[in-house]
Amino acid sequence: MPDARPTPRNDGGAALIRVRSIFTRLQQSLFFVPFVMVVLAIVASRGLVTLDDGLDPRDLPTVLVTTVESARTILGAIVSATITAAVLLFTVT
Repeated sequence: MPDARPTPRNDGGAALIRVRSIFTRLQQSLFFVPFVMVVLAIVASRGLVTLDDGLDPRDLPTVLVTTVESARTILGAIVSATITAAVLLFTVT
Protein backbone atom coordinates (compact mmCIF):
# COMPACT_ATOMS: atom_id res chain seq x y z
CA MET A 1 0.00 0.00 0.00
CA PRO A 2 1.53 3.38 -1.00
CA ASP A 3 2.21 6.05 1.59
CA ALA A 4 -0.62 8.64 1.54
CA ARG A 5 1.37 11.41 3.22
CA PRO A 6 2.39 14.27 0.95
CA THR A 7 6.09 14.71 0.38
CA PRO A 8 7.59 17.94 1.66
CA ARG A 9 8.54 20.51 -0.95
CA ASN A 10 11.68 22.58 -0.76
CA ASP A 11 10.82 25.33 -3.25
CA GLY A 12 11.90 28.16 -0.94
CA GLY A 13 15.34 26.79 -0.16
CA ALA A 14 17.07 28.24 -3.20
CA ALA A 15 15.39 31.60 -2.76
CA LEU A 16 16.38 31.73 0.90
CA ILE A 17 19.99 30.94 0.04
CA ARG A 18 19.95 33.64 -2.64
CA VAL A 19 18.56 36.24 -0.21
CA ARG A 20 21.12 35.30 2.45
CA SER A 21 23.90 35.56 -0.13
CA ILE A 22 22.77 39.04 -1.18
CA PHE A 23 22.46 40.15 2.45
CA THR A 24 25.95 38.82 3.24
CA ARG A 25 27.42 40.67 0.25
CA LEU A 26 25.68 43.88 1.36
CA GLN A 27 27.04 43.52 4.90
CA GLN A 28 30.57 43.06 3.57
CA SER A 29 30.26 46.03 1.22
CA LEU A 30 31.90 49.26 2.35
CA PHE A 31 29.01 51.33 1.05
CA PHE A 32 26.15 49.50 2.80
CA VAL A 33 26.54 51.04 6.26
CA PRO A 34 27.05 54.62 4.98
CA PHE A 35 24.04 54.16 2.67
CA VAL A 36 21.86 53.04 5.57
CA MET A 37 23.10 55.96 7.65
CA VAL A 38 22.26 58.44 4.89
CA VAL A 39 18.77 57.01 4.51
CA LEU A 40 18.21 57.17 8.28
CA ALA A 41 19.55 60.74 8.34
CA ILE A 42 17.11 61.78 5.61
CA VAL A 43 14.20 60.20 7.48
CA ALA A 44 15.31 61.81 10.75
CA SER A 45 15.68 65.22 9.12
CA ARG A 46 12.19 65.07 7.66
CA GLY A 47 10.79 64.08 11.04
CA LEU A 48 12.68 66.79 12.89
CA VAL A 49 11.60 69.47 10.41
CA THR A 50 8.00 68.39 10.88
CA LEU A 51 8.45 68.50 14.66
CA ASP A 52 10.12 71.91 14.46
CA ASP A 53 7.28 73.34 12.39
CA GLY A 54 4.78 72.26 15.04
CA LEU A 55 6.61 73.77 18.03
CA ASP A 56 6.16 77.27 19.37
CA PRO A 57 9.52 78.94 20.22
CA ARG A 58 8.09 80.25 23.50
CA ASP A 59 7.56 76.65 24.68
CA LEU A 60 11.25 75.76 24.39
CA PRO A 61 13.57 75.87 27.41
CA THR A 62 16.05 78.75 27.37
CA VAL A 63 18.92 76.29 27.03
CA LEU A 64 17.75 75.47 23.49
CA VAL A 65 17.65 79.09 22.34
CA THR A 66 20.67 79.69 20.13
CA THR A 67 22.54 82.66 18.75
CA VAL A 68 24.08 83.20 15.34
CA GLU A 69 27.52 82.45 16.75
CA SER A 70 26.47 79.12 18.24
CA ALA A 71 24.79 78.17 14.95
CA ARG A 72 28.04 78.92 13.09
CA THR A 73 29.99 76.77 15.55
CA ILE A 74 27.60 73.84 15.14
CA LEU A 75 27.66 74.12 11.34
CA GLY A 76 31.47 74.26 11.39
CA ALA A 77 31.57 71.03 13.40
CA ILE A 78 29.14 69.35 10.99
CA VAL A 79 31.15 70.45 7.95
CA SER A 80 34.45 69.25 9.41
CA ALA A 81 32.91 65.90 10.38
CA THR A 82 31.45 65.49 6.89
CA ILE A 83 34.76 66.25 5.22
CA THR A 84 36.57 63.85 7.56
CA ALA A 85 34.06 61.06 6.81
CA ALA A 86 34.37 61.65 3.05
CA VAL A 87 38.18 61.60 3.18
CA LEU A 88 38.19 58.38 5.20
CA LEU A 89 35.64 56.76 2.90
CA PHE A 90 37.59 57.58 -0.25
CA THR A 91 40.90 56.61 1.35
CA VAL A 92 39.65 53.17 2.35
CA THR A 93 38.02 52.37 -1.00
